[in-house]
Amino acid sequence: MQNLKDSIQGTAERVRERVSETAAKASEMGRSAGAHIDEARTGFAEALHSTAASVRRGSQKTTDAIDDCAMGTAEGLDTTSTYVREHDLQGMLSDGWKTVRRNPGPAIVLALAAGFFAGAALRRR
Repeated sequence: MQNLKDSIQGTAERVRERVSETAAKASEMGRSAGAHIDEARTGFAEALHSTAASVRRGSQKTTDAIDDCAMGTAEGLDTTSTYVREHDLQGMLSDGWKTVRRNPGPAIVLALAAGFFAGAALRRR
C-alpha cells in the first residue's frame, strides 16, 4: 500500500513539474510574441503614414468630392499611424477592451461578421 501511495505522489509531482514547465514556456512564448508585435508596430505605422501620403498625392488630380474623401481617408490613416506608434500592444488591447465595454452591441456585430468571413474563407480551402 505504501508503494502505491509513493507511486501516486511521485506521479503527481512529475505532473506538477510538467505543468509548471509548460506554463513557463507558454509565458515566454507570449512575451516573445508580444515583443515581435511591438517591434513590427513601427514598420506598420510607417506604412500607414506612407499610404496616407500616397492617397494625398493621388487625390490632387481628382474632383473636389473625391479629393475631400481622399483627404479624410489620409487623415484617418495618419491618426491610426500616430496611435500605433505611440501605444504598445498592451495599451492597444486595453483600449480595445474599453471600447467593447462601452459599445457591446457593435462589438458583437463585428465579432459575428469577422467569424462569418473567417468561416467563409476557411470553407473555400
